[in-house]
Amino acid sequence: MRSFLRTVVLFLALALPLNLVLLIIWGEVVPAELRGNLYYPHQVYGHLHSRLAEADRKGQVDVLIMGSSKAYRGFDTRVWEAKGYRTFNLGSTGQTPLQGEVLLSRYLGTMRPRLVVLEVDPVPFMDTGAEASLDLLANGPADLLALRMAHRVGDLRTWTALMFCTWQQVTGRTGTAPEAARMGLDRYIPGGYVERDDEPVKITRDVKPRKVAMREDQLAAFDRMLERLRKEKIPFVLVNAPVTTALTASLSGLPAFHRAMQQRGMYLDLNGNVALEDQLHFYDKGHLNRAGVALFNATLIDTLAQRGLLLRPE
Repeated sequence: MRSFLRTVVLFLALALPLNLVLLIIWGEVVPAELRGNLYYPHQVYGHLHSRLAEADRKGQVDVLIMGSSKAYRGFDTRVWEAKGYRTFNLGSTGQTPLQGEVLLSRYLGTMRPRLVVLEVDPVPFMDTGAEASLDLLANGPADLLALRMAHRVGDLRTWTALMFCTWQQVTGRTGTAPEAARMGLDRYIPGGYVERDDEPVKITRDVKPRKVAMREDQLAAFDRMLERLRKEKIPFVLVNAPVTTALTASLSGLPAFHRAMQQRGMYLDLNGNVALEDQLHFYDKGHLNRAGVALFNATLIDTLAQRGLLLRPE
């Protein structure tokens, strides 16, 4: 038995450094489309690199917005700023509570928001968070929060991305060049919002049915976020941003999701409560176009103000 354990230890001692070297070579030399398990979306989509670079410089805000692409594509910070509210959008692609927890820990102290708006959607609660973790690692720092996230996600791709991110950071190769403000149809707006060019889009009603079944690890991470906000005495509101009627109809088990959110705090489901039409106000089944964003933000700001959740700008 001792001989077997010595063999295992020797194997790990030799294999791990070798694998790390191979990983570094693989990430530095092999084209991105051929890397397989090493997917490292640095400055590829969603403008998270720009958002985090701006967040690092941001001071106190009145409103901090967090969530998935529905957040950074749906909450136009310019509308909030025009009302006098200093606002920052800290959304990220596919963001689940496991990534939201990391971002909240990194930036809550410096931004010190007077209100946190958490965009909540059933789908991220059903997801492992692996894809969203790659976006966060490729465009943010490797730190203990990232390590803890990788452990909780438990996906091989997350671990390999974390190792490569650490290598890039240690060697100063993280890529400090500014990200292009425009990527295809998307344009980054200071404050964290991503504006999409209008284009003719036909919204299909043929959406694959899915049953809402929230993961315990995501709910636990979400509860840790809310507990942190309560401990810091920072008000928060949970907002289910509008999606197309076809997408809503495709999800079964929504009442359980709504109850779970209602049990955790002030919850606003804006689906069906904003004058939106699928063919006029969305560019795909889950994201608003410019006209839809304008209507949604105006309705949400008015609703929050009426409920006394938006304090007068300082």
